[in-house]
Amino acid sequence: MLLAMTCGCSTDPTGVHDPAGLLSADQKSRIEQLHQVLLDELDTDFSLVISDSPVPEIDRDAAQWFNKHRVGRNSSKNKGVLLLVDPIQQQVRIEISYSLEPVFPDSFVGYIQRRQMLPYFNTNQIGHGIEAATELLVARVMNATDGESFDPIKEIGPGFLSGGAGADIGYGTSDTLPRPAETGKQVSAQPSPEAALEAYKKILADHNKRADLGLYSPESRIFFSKWTVTDAQFDNVLQELLSQEPEKIIIHDSRAVIRYPVMQRALSPFLLIRSDEGWMFDFATMNRVIGMNHKNQWHFLHQNHPYMFGFMDLHFDNNGFPFQ
Repeated sequence: MLLAMTCGCSTDPTGVHDPAGLLSADQKSRIEQLHQVLLDELDTDFSLVISDSPVPEIDRDAAQWFNKHRVGRNSSKNKGVLLLVDPIQQQVRIEISYSLEPVFPDSFVGYIQRRQMLPYFNTNQIGHGIEAATELLVARVMNATDGESFDPIKEIGPGFLSGGAGADIGYGTSDTLPRPAETGKQVSAQPSPEAALEAYKKILADHNKRADLGLYSPESRIFFSKWTVTDAQFDNVLQELLSQEPEKIIIHDSRAVIRYPVMQRALSPFLLIRSDEGWMFDFATMNRVIGMNHKNQWHFLHQNHPYMFGFMDLHFDNNGFPFQ
């Protein structure tokens, strides 16, 4: 049984309950910020509970926590989401209020648990997995607010549907993620930035998680060898790329920028570098210079990098957001 249920401990007002201390200070702070965004901008009360003891019946205990602590009480319309994690017995549960069932259908619950959280948990990155899942929950609420429905056949594929709303999953060493170098086919550098972009779309569609792809710059291969990527992330990026054609491709010497319309800020620019083998994606530099805010809008973290030639027709505000 959860610690706060048995001892009557008061709940954390931030909505993050981590008595075992599995989250780093930075992770907890970022999740708290996302929780606040959900509440302030989308009137949705989000609670995260990481149990420090085994949860024998996670569906029952999640419902008890949800009701006992009145998850959703901070929302004017009682909209609440509970993410319950049992790291000891390696299981997860998402509990939602009735008013959010159209936003989080069964298919989405299965999607976020298996496709987003499971890969992180299998590599013992519980904190990162919780962060990633929280980001996806925020994005789903925002999309639903904009009138976008969740399409499980398009985004997940046939035959991958959750068995029920709030269904729990297990994770563990018996289903560990293969090392990046062992998954997928090799994809080489390409003769043009346009060809590189098409090759990258194929990588996303195939869920090719190899870190050593020739389409990635040498520094990017090192970056991906230390980074967990999930099917959910691949699906989301591919869906964005298929929805919009590039606006400009700017080449200067051995570097290139693939840009999308400025107001499509969910589509960040791609940075590429050319070697003797061809054009490669410079994801390592992208990770250093491009950030995404809570609304999934890109901005420059700083502008002191060798790809600024591709943005000379734009201006940027004090937070690095681009404007035409």
